[in-house]
Amino acid sequence: MYHKYELEFPNSWQDILNVAETNLAGELEYRRGNYTLAFEQLREFIKYYNNMIYAEPWGWMQSQRHAYAALQLEQSNVEEAARTYEDLSYADSFPRVVRHPNNV
Repeated sequence: MYHKYELEFPNSWQDILNVAETNLAGELEYRRGNYTLAFEQLREFIKYYNNMIYAEPWGWMQSQRHAYAALQLEQSNVEEAARTYEDLSYADSFPRVVRHPNNV
């Protein structure tokens, strides 16, 4: 039997801390000028965030894609920044359940 809290807030603290740690690591490495490592960390940030269970309120409020795409744009990596948001659009390579065409 589940505790009421587990049903209302299904993500573990470890899941949330993984998101926080990779977000912070990526942002810090970027500011240090270690762009390759920074983007590796931020891709991990996206992976951890995407694997969180959807809940209200969100387990992590900051958009994981926003930081990654913004920093890619800052480095003139326009195509990579655009790919970050593909599954929020009409990309047929994603299952219908994860496409959100009205978010564009």
